[in-house]
Amino acid sequence: MIKQLLCLSVLVSSLANAEGVIAEGKTPHSTVSLTDKPCVNMPYTKVAYTYNDKGQTLLGCWASDESRVFVAWNDLRLTSYAFNFFNVKEIK
Repeated sequence: MIKQLLCLSVLVSSLANAEGVIAEGKTPHSTVSLTDKPCVNMPYTKVAYTYNDKGQTLLGCWASDESRVFVAWNDLRLTSYAFNFFNVKEIK
């Protein structure tokens, strides 16, 4: 139990310290957010997260190639999205 709480606090603190969400995509049931914060457990990737209206959230790491954005979710799923799925946020 203590180990799980420690892992959760590390995940939450890394999310809270994210430099910022750079793009978001919405489905009818959830939102996928891409940040510019480096993913510590997977080199050359950035933090991604998805959440839904029930309050469920899942973290992952994202990268892209010339055609798609790939997210390796912490539940061991790998998803890919077309670039036009995301709306890029304005830089302030």
